[in-house]
Amino acid sequence: MKKLVLLAGVFALGACQSEPAEKPVAEETEAPVEEAALAVDGQPGAGTYQVVMVDGTEGTYVAAEDGTYTWTAGDTVETGTWSIIMPDQWCDQAAGTEAPVCHTEMISEDGVWSSVDADGNPSATSIVRVAE
Repeated sequence: MKKLVLLAGVFALGACQSEPAEKPVAEETEAPVEEAALAVDGQPGAGTYQVVMVDGTEGTYVAAEDGTYTWTAGDTVETGTWSIIMPDQWCDQAAGTEAPVCHTEMISEDGVWSSVDADGNPSATSIVRVAE
């Protein structure tokens, strides 16, 4: 009988205990935000540019936020992908080509920049960001 009373007491104590505490909720963390690579003018690379190549060809280069580009010069239209390797390498890869081509870019005090190819030869004499 003593065992029965002892068991009843244990069950009574168990029933009196408060609800178990809720499990702590893990803090939600935001996924790291990828920062856009910046062009040599300190702004994001995506944008529209008026470009004058060394050979005198003038065209418009539209670098979209999704990493694609369109180069239009006269009747020529080229598409592909672009990227920036900080701090001063602009790379693009035309559709259908095997590897990207990278250029080192420099900016002048008046905000116009130029570029040289991997061998150090000038490739563009003037690149100007078009205000949108």
